[in-house]
Amino acid sequence: MSSENEQGGVSHKEFFENALTAAGEWTRYADPKALGVAVFLSFGASDLIRQARRLFFGFPILDFPEEGTWLEWWVSAAFLGACLFATLTLLFVSLALFPRLTPKGPDSLFYFGSVAQRKNPREYEKQVRAKSPEELESQIASQAWNVARTADKKHRMTRWAYSFLIAFFICWVVARMLSSFVP
Repeated sequence: MSSENEQGGVSHKEFFENALTAAGEWTRYADPKALGVAVFLSFGASDLIRQARRLFFGFPILDFPEEGTWLEWWVSAAFLGACLFATLTLLFVSLALFPRLTPKGPDSLFYFGSVAQRKNPREYEKQVRAKSPEELESQIASQAWNVARTADKKHRMTRWAYSFLIAFFICWVVARMLSSFVP
């Protein structure tokens, strides 16, 4: 059975349930942030695509530009940098929105994917009822840990996406500004 924690009078079961709820909230808050990054990316990326002919002049990577073409070389380099960072931003937004959906640890009676794998509701109920209260608490603790790991991954991927978004904007602005000086 659940015993009271000596320090705060909170049962282990209550603690695990609160931890699971908190981890679920953390996970939910990562998605709007990642989507916000994607929205900001779309502003610059749509312009980048529309202006691609003006921003990419093509240049041999190993040849130094001829005199008078340095500006075109830098515009093209900034354009390619913006394309690279846009791609990385989109990749990390995708990783934030769609993290690994397989829990680590033993088969879970709490994880939605594991529950859905049961043949029918009666099989699931039978497996739950076969567990002791301590085993069920362990299932909740395991789920809280898995959800917290997912939340951590989502937030880390969102931070990387945001960093790449900043790099994208810098390259995009440089390409647009320098292209205005190209004859």
